[in-house]
Amino acid sequence: MKSKILIAAKDEKNKGGVANYFNLFFNKFEDEQIEIERFDIGSRSEDFYLREKGKLLYLSRFLKDVFRLFKILTEDENRKVFQINPSLIPLPLVRDGIAMIIAKFLRKKTIVFIRGWDHNVAGFIGNHTWARTLFIRFYNLSDCIIVLANRFKKELVNWGLDKRKIFVSRTMFDGARVQKPLGRNKIPVFLFLSRISELKGVYEIIDALEMLIREGDDCRVIFVGFGRDPDSIPKLKAYAEKKAVLTRVEFRGYLEGYEKYKAYASADVFLLPSYKEGCPNSVLEAMASGLFIICSDVGALSEVVKDKRNGIIVKPKDAADLHGKMKYVIDNMKEIKVLGRKNMAYAQKNFESQMVIDQIRRIYSSLLENH
Repeated sequence: MKSKILIAAKDEKNKGGVANYFNLFFNKFEDEQIEIERFDIGSRSEDFYLREKGKLLYLSRFLKDVFRLFKILTEDENRKVFQINPSLIPLPLVRDGIAMIIAKFLRKKTIVFIRGWDHNVAGFIGNHTWARTLFIRFYNLSDCIIVLANRFKKELVNWGLDKRKIFVSRTMFDGARVQKPLGRNKIPVFLFLSRISELKGVYEIIDALEMLIREGDDCRVIFVGFGRDPDSIPKLKAYAEKKAVLTRVEFRGYLEGYEKYKAYASADVFLLPSYKEGCPNSVLEAMASGLFIICSDVGALSEVVKDKRNGIIVKPKDAADLHGKMKYVIDNMKEIKVLGRKNMAYAQKNFESQMVIDQIRRIYSSLLENH
């Protein structure tokens, strides 16, 4: 009989990189000895745009999730491992930490996969002894910790966590869906594909585009994604109109599957000047699609994108720096396209879904062998 691993994750209808990662993971994972199961936790897709009312609903849902988790973990002794997937943000850390303690109380092995990384929260934990002690007390109870960047592992070790049980993994892309670059653009086309949010650097993109157009450079920017608030996209459109660049900008909304990879294939360069990240799926998908990358040095990005080799690193919150890097790309498009095409093989070798899933499978097998 297969050993079961229960994985706490947002429901499969949720939007965003983490939900997409786990949807792909559950779809592709196969093993003769291990069965993985999904445990919905936290906000649901139907709660997405709720505000104050949503906080009460969130608490109610969480309490129900706690009782449901206790029941599920006790009704089947073959459920041997419980995996939580918090971001380094207070609410998910507390929510998933409580779930982990329940699993440990029931003598289950536990895995902590830290998805997002907020540098402000990390700085607070690192600079306050009580916060660091509390974090270590809780999360050293886990049997395994997975992070998305070597810099995250180093920080956890500096706080006092056991480095022997910390592993570095990456996010991934679905190689079966990648489309070859179309290469038909008469002017450079930049693609942004992520959540439409100030934290993703979208306003800096508009500011940089305004500078380029004012200097006589011709290019287009395509925005693909959803807003966490209903007015996120209308506000960005209004800002683009105010900056007189709306005719050079296209908003395609949220895309998935074939249409998403078609958007990658239609562009030349991928933009993600975020303020904070883990290891965004979209960058790996863009690489696999043959795009050159312009991104900020946050999260795992500087470990994935090598400056001037397969992309360019920009400073977060710095429209002038972004403008300079976009200008460089426009002036060197022939070289940029060659480097972008090389990203296809690099991504296939390092981030294709089966390779990443095999690494996680080995971690699962090791835990179960020692159960």
